Amino acid sequence: HVCGGPDAAKAKPPAAARSLRAEELARAENRTAAGPGAERRELQAPPNCDHQVQGTVDCVACPENMYCCLLEEDEPCIMQSIIKERDGCTVACQKRYQTLPYRCYEDFRMHQRFAQMMKNCDPTNIFEWRPPTTLAPVAQ
Repeated sequence: HVCGGPDAAKAKPPAAARSLRAEELARAENRTAAGPGAERRELQAPPNCDHQVQGTVDCVACPENMYCCLLEEDEPCIMQSIIKERDGCTVACQKRYQTLPYRCYEDFRMHQRFAQMMKNCDPTNIFEWRPPTTLAPVAQ
């Protein structure tokens, strides 16, 4: 005796169950064709993370892109994600830190959050803050 009565065993499974079974069979065929334990997958080229620009960067695919390290809107010298030592410094923020203009260092080096950024993103002080060089006017 089968649940649902004697005719339930003869009934066709619902459409959802049939399509699920078809998917399982297709996966099994792929494993068999590709070898044991393998499934055929379409290969996708990895995203080109080095050439993405601010506003178009995909931080899920390219989390190390410097534009994935957000700066404060009202003060673009301060990183949103760094307030204390425990916050660390992501690879994206390490890259972004090295692109901040000298003006940020000049104006904020005594600011608690900027000082913490310096400690977190450059703990060995390898990065050198250099003032912009100005060329002498050319005599005419």
